[in-house]
Amino acid sequence: MLSNHSLSISLFDPTMMWHASTGDKTFTAPYGLMLAEGIRPIVRTDLSGMVKIRQIFQVIFTFLLLSCVCYPAAPTDPLLSKANATAVTFKNDVDAIRRWCERKELDEEVRLAQDGVLASSPDRTVIPNIPLKSGVLDLDKTLPKILPKEYENYIASSALEKPKMSDEKSLTDKQIARVSIVTMRRKHADELYDLARQAVKKGRGALAMQLAMTALHANPDHAQIRNAFGFYKFKDEWRPAWEVAQLKDGLVDHEKFGWIRKNEVEKYEAGQRYYQGKWITTKEEGAERRTIQNGWTIETENYRIRTDHSLEEGVRFSRKLESLYRSWNMVFYRYRFNDAELSVMLAGKTSPNASHPKYGVIFYSDKQDFLSNHPNLDPQTYQGGAYIKPHCVFYAQDTNRSSSWDQERTLQVMYHEATHQLFAETKQATSKYGDRFNYWIVEGAAMFMQSLRQEGTNIVVGEPEYRYAGTEREFMAKDGFLPTRDMTAVSKRTWVDHRDKMLLYRQADNMFKLLFYGSDGYYRDRLIVYLQQVYSGKDAPDTFEKTLGIEPGLFDKEFARFMETKNSENRVKNVPINTMKRGVPAK
Repeated sequence: MLSNHSLSISLFDPTMMWHASTGDKTFTAPYGLMLAEGIRPIVRTDLSGMVKIRQIFQVIFTFLLLSCVCYPAAPTDPLLSKANATAVTFKNDVDAIRRWCERKELDEEVRLAQDGVLASSPDRTVIPNIPLKSGVLDLDKTLPKILPKEYENYIASSALEKPKMSDEKSLTDKQIARVSIVTMRRKHADELYDLARQAVKKGRGALAMQLAMTALHANPDHAQIRNAFGFYKFKDEWRPAWEVAQLKDGLVDHEKFGWIRKNEVEKYEAGQRYYQGKWITTKEEGAERRTIQNGWTIETENYRIRTDHSLEEGVRFSRKLESLYRSWNMVFYRYRFNDAELSVMLAGKTSPNASHPKYGVIFYSDKQDFLSNHPNLDPQTYQGGAYIKPHCVFYAQDTNRSSSWDQERTLQVMYHEATHQLFAETKQATSKYGDRFNYWIVEGAAMFMQSLRQEGTNIVVGEPEYRYAGTEREFMAKDGFLPTRDMTAVSKRTWVDHRDKMLLYRQADNMFKLLFYGSDGYYRDRLIVYLQQVYSGKDAPDTFEKTLGIEPGLFDKEFARFMETKNSENRVKNVPINTMKRGVPAK
């Protein structure tokens, strides 16, 4: 029996031959033969162009071989099988009630049913927009919590004539649809929540959070999950604890002016500002706050921002930062908390490590203001801003002079640098992370989050080739990419001094996304553990191989295939929740 098999991130495909590495040897054989020999298959080769009879022979040979040695089939993952079955059942139920509502011309109920399904994609992360208001799925007190069987049959059979019921049980078509949809969405959320708690117990924190996000999208009033993400019921809204304290103290979150006292709203809207104990005009306040030292301070749940631009722009900027934080927090929850803490939080309790100091940010009015306050920064290198601990520093673009692309690029820089700050300051990190090696993952994670954008009511991050479409493969084809062993050996200084940093950024971006999405998320928890090790200074030259369980040379081959595949969805073949491969939990 062969042992010491390395793992790669190849995907299942019946038209593929599989490979395995045992020390210094590589074997090629059908999947079943690998299993029969006790080898974990790792890399595949396309056979789609070979003669069909050979494929048939391989299937027959594999079947006979497995029968002879009585070797069990590849193990399935009960947790993911349940999640898959739950998702399929829910989608079918939603489609059925949607069609019924369309026939009855119940447009509002059609939307209520469709809104419960979170769109998924194989190569990007969709983060649901959870409504502030509670009661999205509330039912009138006169309505039953569970739909009577007669009405269930009425929907299922698509009967034209409604069943006759007693007056106290009689419902309109609109009421029937609403009870059915609400019951369906609540049940689905509860099932996903149970699976999320099971996932934590199995060391699958990233999967648990994915399940929890989907559950909260189905039922925005799921109290345990709301609490796990730091939201608490206050009157008719769900708010973070910090915001609840502000509201109790008589403040309101004004769309333009941020957190101000409720009794001052009218004066602010009339153009007055409270400054040093007296009310002055907006123009007078602007003259007083022309320098960053005397600028506005905008405080939010997670940030303290100093700006000399304007109160309104500072508030707008703060909302983008909060959007980044909440997205990052959902995607990288596993970075902040261990399995025991996740288990406590999913039970609806507060983790002792849930709080953190506010992140400091300085937002300058323009580029010249930025450079005059930071004369040692190279203006060509720091386009848009930088993370200079203990602050992120940014400057506003002149919207009259800059193109929409420049403005979008500046927003990407903001998300990128602020992501560095989140990883470095949320947990106790060494100030020398990446100084010796493994700096690629620091930049890869920031590239992953810089693609954040709004899509409808949801947020999308981690998109492939974001802003580099059409140039990325040209770079790779012309210059090639660094072998993984060389890439992991690159330090922060080497990175900064590299002749073509954009090539390194693009490689880090794609390496991170392949490990995050590839093999249906199989390596996601390990990837986050890898990040923890780098930021805590506990990494070593072989951390990539030891933590991920991937032999660097084999990863190079898989990465080359990944980069050569033009269709982004075929690059990773990942369907969230449903098809993640089994693996050893990351510790």
